[in-house]
Amino acid sequence: MEVVGSVQPLQQPASSSQPWRISDVPGVGRILVATRDIKQWELVLEDRALVTVPDNHPVCLGCLAPVDGTFTCGGCEWPVCSPQCQKEEQHRVECVIFQNKKIIATVKDYSMRHSMFTCVGVLRVLLLKGVDGQGSEEWNQVMGLMSHWETRKKEVEVAEAIRRMMVFFVERLGMDWVQLEDVQHAFGVLKTNAVGFMNTEARALYPVVSIMSHSCAANLEPVSDPGTCIKFRAKRQIKEGEELCMRYTSFLESGITMRSKLKAEWFFDCGCSRCKDPTEFGSYFSSPKCLCGGYLLLPDCHSPTLTCDVCEKTKDVCHQMEEDKAVEESWKNASLEQLIAIYRNVKKEQHNQYHTVFKIGERLLVLGQKTEDAEILCDIVEAGKHVIETLRIIDRGCSRLMGRCMLLQISSQQKLLVLRREEGRLKDGDYVQAVKELIVGRIRALKMSSSFFSCEQNTSESKNNPVTLTNNHQDSILVTC
Repeated sequence: MEVVGSVQPLQQPASSSQPWRISDVPGVGRILVATRDIKQWELVLEDRALVTVPDNHPVCLGCLAPVDGTFTCGGCEWPVCSPQCQKEEQHRVECVIFQNKKIIATVKDYSMRHSMFTCVGVLRVLLLKGVDGQGSEEWNQVMGLMSHWETRKKEVEVAEAIRRMMVFFVERLGMDWVQLEDVQHAFGVLKTNAVGFMNTEARALYPVVSIMSHSCAANLEPVSDPGTCIKFRAKRQIKEGEELCMRYTSFLESGITMRSKLKAEWFFDCGCSRCKDPTEFGSYFSSPKCLCGGYLLLPDCHSPTLTCDVCEKTKDVCHQMEEDKAVEESWKNASLEQLIAIYRNVKKEQHNQYHTVFKIGERLLVLGQKTEDAEILCDIVEAGKHVIETLRIIDRGCSRLMGRCMLLQISSQQKLLVLRREEGRLKDGDYVQAVKELIVGRIRALKMSSSFFSCEQNTSESKNNPVTLTNNHQDSILVTC
């Protein structure tokens, strides 16, 4: 999400207390850098969206929530989720345009992509220029964002779709002030910089967040799900001068998959600390186990083969990806009992931190909330232990994901604890002590998974943080099976 170096769309923070500044890096563009040491959990950045838009699917044009066609706007007859949403400010101008030009989206299946909603997204960006095309501060910021159009236009279908969109805006909507370059740039900016919402097909374009670089080992994470406003907190302590980074895509895929997606959608080879380390901080998250006991490593992102770090045996990357995909397909719709069986089989062939083992373990933590079977709970607690250990390595610091996994783990441990007491396998004193530890763990996990952040610069919390994951707290509350 780089910003074009020749454009000055943003000023440095007005307050010296702001913990970030914009820095130019030759050959890279603009990045955000910490202006001082930042404490774990400190609120680092708050940004308000220039525009929020549909993500190529039918959604409410008021709040961007999912829709089923029950309600439509009284003015333009486009879908909304309630009568109140037709009055939302972001819908007003487009509503008048659609109403005057009698443009209505015909939707047959609300779960499928729809080109008209893609047009709405680009239209909202163009309207920042003003209905007369005179421009605005927001439009100037959009013009300063990278679109990668020179690369995107090489896809013939994309170039043709943008040309047709241009015709639609000018001839059907009467926006004669729109230039083809405007449409190309607006589309590319959304593809490059917009942040997706959770649980709905929508995105937001943030002016400052758009500058932030990607890292598979990011030091910032959103306090809550993206919306009209987004806040980022520090997952760990950050040193003055350190680059501030977020994630553009899931970090729980194999390194090969992540780097392929980053290259395909954002056109760069990731060079973060995790991607530079073939062992991924010693987790070997993307490295399958070799028959000799070593690990099949990917030397670099361009290598077509994995090579064992012990016996130097090689394996084709594509072949390994096909095997991993087959494993993932096998458990997508599996019952809890089936998933347990798959987990046991996969663990015989792979190590505890391998990404397919992690994903099955994470799924077991979720499904485990529905069982009271002691044997199954033992497997789930064991799987949860490996999930948390893996997150400690590849997602260093206090993250919302870690908090959620800890809560699920503690829930399974609690049920197992009760069962063991009923079986007479736990003395009252041991039971009481274990319950106390579970309560402490739950408080820690709730804080981590919440939208908590600290605004204090000189808090001592980071020195004696109750949820710092360098301790072995999770190990101490595991119930013996």
